[in-house]
This record gives sequence, C-alpha cells and structure tokens, in this order.
Amino acid sequence: MRLCGGFTRERAVAALHPAGIRDETVTVAGESRLTVMVVDGDGAATGFSEAGPTVSAGEWERLRTRLRGLVPHAEALVLSGSVPPGTPPDGYGQLVAAAVQQGIPALLDAGGNALLAGSFDDAVYRRLRGQIHAFSLSIEPDCGDA
Repeated sequence: MRLCGGFTRERAVAALHPAGIRDETVTVAGESRLTVMVVDGDGAATGFSEAGPTVSAGEWERLRTRLRGLVPHAEALVLSGSVPPGTPPDGYGQLVAAAVQQGIPALLDAGGNALLAGSFDDAVYRRLRGQIHAFSLSIEPDCGDA
C-alpha cells in the first residue's frame, strides 16, 4: 500500500498485476518521484531522487482509511522511508497507532523528523514494545552448520 500518482503509478501498477500482487495504491494528484541509481565499477551505488508530490488532506485520509481496512488482515505493518510533503507531522504515528490498536505489530524504519514524529502515547508504546518482543522470540536464527 502506498501513495502514488501519475506515470510512476501507472508503471508500478502495471508491474504488480503480472506478479499476482493486489494493487492497494492510494492515488494522488501529483506525479510520484522517481529515483535513479548510478552504480560505479566497484558496485558502489548513489541514488538521485526527484521531489515528490504534495499530499492533500483528502489523499492522506484515503490512505488512513485504506490502512484501517487492511490492518485486520495483516500479520504486521512495516512503514519505511521518507514521507511526502503535506503528510501530517504525526503521520507515521497515526499509522502505527492504527495497527497497534488492532493488535498488529508495526515496525517503523524512518529517520529524522519522520521517526521523531512517529512518537506514540505511553499505552501504544508499551503494547508495541511487547509485540516486537514476542515477534522476536518467535524467530529462530539459521546458524547453518555451526
């Protein structure tokens, strides 16, 4: 699930269907950014990202509504990356809280203000911390032949 618009959305959706992946894109009016990766001869990569579209309040609310409909069917919610202009300052916090309140663990991979603004009230934090702990205990590491 993502916010996506314009030519980028058309290309992304066209790639989802043949792969058997359901499209849960929330369409935005603006053109979604592209990122071009340049890889040198040693394999070091550098990314160049265009500016993304500004998300309207209505587009953000459609994303939240779609998320609330999908979360009950999910095993976990993973949020990653920067947020587009127009996203509420507590946007990631809103999405994490929607999952955690329904008992779905949420993992947030972001930096800077997006991560700081993803702060939660103490009750949500305690529930999230407990879910992450339980999830981590259910994973058995593959240590190979060691």
